[in-house]
Amino acid sequence: MRLNYYRFPEGIDARTRFLSGADFIKGQCRIHTKKPDGICPDYVPGDQGRRCKDCDNFCILEAGETVYGTTVKNVKQLLRTFGGSGWTEHCDRSGGVFEVTKITLSGNNSSHHYNRHL
Repeated sequence: MRLNYYRFPEGIDARTRFLSGADFIKGQCRIHTKKPDGICPDYVPGDQGRRCKDCDNFCILEAGETVYGTTVKNVKQLLRTFGGSGWTEHCDRSGGVFEVTKITLSGNNSSHHYNRHL
């Protein structure tokens, strides 16, 4: 099994990282906190902002710096757009990682040949 990851370079804001696939950590609805009744038509309590990510009233305060379990195509797209780094973890059946390969923009990143039964 292969798992692909992408890590954003420093300086990329939390909203951009979240919209590009990084995990949501912390956010706040501007309408929900400013209105006395605290009701925003787009905000769903307990949703952690997943439905609000496209709303201009939702402010992403913190997001992860790594996109987990994505495709090589998506990693290459993010590398072209932001820079950063991408890698593939090759796992055996027990879940242990036996090799890590770097994803680069040039060349074929799927040329790894397994020499043992997985």
